[in-house]
Amino acid sequence: MDKKNLIKLKEEILYQLELKKIKAKEIKFFGSSKTIDFENVDDIDIIIISDDFNNKSIFTRSKMTRGIHLAMVKKFNKPFDLLYVSSNEWNENKLMIEV
Repeated sequence: MDKKNLIKLKEEILYQLELKKIKAKEIKFFGSSKTIDFENVDDIDIIIISDDFNNKSIFTRSKMTRGIHLAMVKKFNKPFDLLYVSSNEWNENKLMIEV
């Protein structure tokens, strides 16, 4: 995806997280989001890494991030896959995703 759209996506994710008082450590794009242009991408795959997710269950993370997915879909009119990953999980390489 072109750099301009990646920047827009990152800025909006950071804004949405800020509204929820979640501080992202890193934002990573994976899958077709990395290679296909914005207009032709099937969906946008994003990993959000945060210390705020450390030792939190998937259910707690879901409550913490409620509304972010819908806001992103509405803003960009694209389907999103948002993965909320703790810094601990990221550092321990517990994901089965190639980034």
